[in-house]
Amino acid sequence: MYRAPDAGVLLRRYRQGAGLSQLILAADAGVSQRHLSFVETGRTRPSPKLLETLAGVLGLNTLDRNALLMAAGYAPARSDVEESRQAAAAMLQSATQLLEWQAPNPAMLLEDSWRILGANLPAMLLVQYFSRDEVTGLPAGVRGFDLIFDEALLKHALVNYDQIAAYMESQLEYDAPGVPAFHRVGDQLGSGEPQVALPVHLKRGDVEARFHTAIVTVGTLRDAHVKEIRMETLFAADDATRTLMVNLQSGAVKR
Repeated sequence: MYRAPDAGVLLRRYRQGAGLSQLILAADAGVSQRHLSFVETGRTRPSPKLLETLAGVLGLNTLDRNALLMAAGYAPARSDVEESRQAAAAMLQSATQLLEWQAPNPAMLLEDSWRILGANLPAMLLVQYFSRDEVTGLPAGVRGFDLIFDEALLKHALVNYDQIAAYMESQLEYDAPGVPAFHRVGDQLGSGEPQVALPVHLKRGDVEARFHTAIVTVGTLRDAHVKEIRMETLFAADDATRTLMVNLQSGAVKR
């Protein structure tokens, strides 16, 4: 299972991504190269002040700066600027509208941590129908990969579970802090690059549903109050699935 990098590993990724040697970064940050080396190898736990200084030298944006702080066990820096809170609310409102426009296709909004922020009615009905246990909605705080790995939700119904589990693993690695932003829009990750689309095959008794998924980034604002929001949409891959979704929404098919 993928594990998030610690602060030292993350710092080294940022430094190498910026094309700086330990000597140059240490000199610009006002610390010794030995001390910086100890931080990168995990022998020394850096202070928040040092991390902020290093982040400033590296020119890290707010999201990456906070990733570095949290990797070291510190709270992320936050801004109390009213405009930031208004921007976050406005972006979420717009994303929610986009979510509803995806119907009759099931769709969900996800934070960059994969926590589900919202789901349209088709998505709720799909989860309700294929879940092992009777559910009336998505549990509070549930994350996108919980739907895949939780036995009470969709794990038992996924015919191609192994393929989807491998995909989720690649997504977690792809989204790891410290991956240079330009790698996320190019073909430079080689075998580590996640799939653009993923087939989803669900089965309950004699009823089967096949989808192709697409994940798009709704928006990213470089402020600590505004996280990246993604929308995952499931598009029916055959006529039987399209009919099932119509019947679920009309009430012709019930759990």
